Amino acid sequence: MIEAYISFNQIWDTLFGLIYGLMYVIWVSVLFKSFSHKAGILNLFPFIQVLFDWLENYTLAALANQYLADGVFSSVNAKLASIFSIFKWVFSGLTLTLILIGGILMIAQAIKNKRQF
Repeated sequence: MIEAYISFNQIWDTLFGLIYGLMYVIWVSVLFKSFSHKAGILNLFPFIQVLFDWLENYTLAALANQYLADGVFSSVNAKLASIFSIFKWVFSGLTLTLILIGGILMIAQAIKNKRQF
């Protein structure tokens, strides 16, 4: 079962991170399209969350591999996985805030354009 968990973290959860990262990049790109000259590479911001998700996954896999080899958990790896998880969720919240701001700006611009006609 532990080997299946390791495989899940290294393969499937890595793919899932890439998929949701691309989804967020597309959302940010679409929402900030009219502001692209000001926003620059803001659409790549969601990949920071993906990076920390991958770091968390591989640290958890290393922790599980160590448990299989030695029967003990490394407190350093456990703390690293926890830190990576915290950063992942912080950047997740920031990404969702960015999407919310982009949605509000898009709605405000649509209202502004509608009033001009």
